Amino acid sequence: MTKPPDALAVTRPAWALALHHVTLGVDDVRISPWSEVADETLAVLIPWLALACANDEPVPLPAGLEHHTAVGIPHGSGLVMTVYGSILSENPPLVTFGVAQVADNGDDIWRRLTQCFDVARDSQKPPEPWCGVVVHPALALDSAVMKWIGDFERHVAWAWITNASHIKAAIHGVVSLKHGSPARRTGAWCLREKSIDQRTGTTGR
Repeated sequence: MTKPPDALAVTRPAWALALHHVTLGVDDVRISPWSEVADETLAVLIPWLALACANDEPVPLPAGLEHHTAVGIPHGSGLVMTVYGSILSENPPLVTFGVAQVADNGDDIWRRLTQCFDVARDSQKPPEPWCGVVVHPALALDSAVMKWIGDFERHVAWAWITNASHIKAAIHGVVSLKHGSPARRTGAWCLREKSIDQRTGTTGR
């Protein structure tokens, strides 16, 4: 597995005030202020996100959570990520979440999440920025994950929203080192390509 890129500087744009954290299919919305995520947490997640988005296979989560894995797919200014468990031999998907910064990109990611998983099709998309989560059935079998997965989703969302341009540059660097070619998964993109169908094979609750 390719090693993480060097640590990147943490930036906190003035416009980044609050994030809507939504669980699709249930009436669960939490407002997350950017101040609840420490700079030290962002400094760990920024290079890790570049690694998770550049690799073909899920990579271990940061230290302390490394028994679980994740894979990320950038989509425009947004991100989609699936986190996988360690409770069964096949490492089942636990959650898939999308992160959106702007309305145009957010509309597309929200539509793809709801259609691919057939959840919350009639629900109202929250204002950007938001993190929308689809819970997979295997999460019910791993109660320990419930203690940290919500914080992890919010922290990843804030790391991406506030530092996406730096992460994308690092992704390009990681992929170029691996393949000697431009970064993958640019241009046309579909949720069904990787983060959902090929490795989850599930629907929401």
